[in-house]
Amino acid sequence: MAGVDLNRLAVVRAPRKGLLRTAVKVVRSEAFDVIVIDLDSPPGSIAANDEGPSRRRTRGRDETVEVFVRKLAMLTSEVGVTVILLTDATVVRSSPLPVALRLELTRTVRSIGVRVGKERHGRIGLAKTVALDTKPGLVLAG
Repeated sequence: MAGVDLNRLAVVRAPRKGLLRTAVKVVRSEAFDVIVIDLDSPPGSIAANDEGPSRRRTRGRDETVEVFVRKLAMLTSEVGVTVILLTDATVVRSSPLPVALRLELTRTVRSIGVRVGKERHGRIGLAKTVALDTKPGLVLAG
């Protein structure tokens, strides 16, 4: 099994106002194979106190985030980088973000539910529950 070497994990903390621009620069650098971007910080976190791109519920801001996601999609196909966007399902958006795959996660004490909210070929609703009392398939190295 392939592990995740935590010594090679880079965390970039951009100010919320510069998050979109910083994310594009990190993708364009081609320094990483996988990039995770937290668009909606959890309530109470430091980043949430500085309004993020989707915390403002104005139409103009929603359009900016949508344009950003489209730009990322085109850029990732050019450079061969995988981008994972973390969003909060409770944040109201004028329309869903234009992504190729949307996974919706729910957590209970003993399991994590994964449901396909959207996939590239239009299939939705496939669901799987992963028990947390068994060993996961991912081994963290470090």
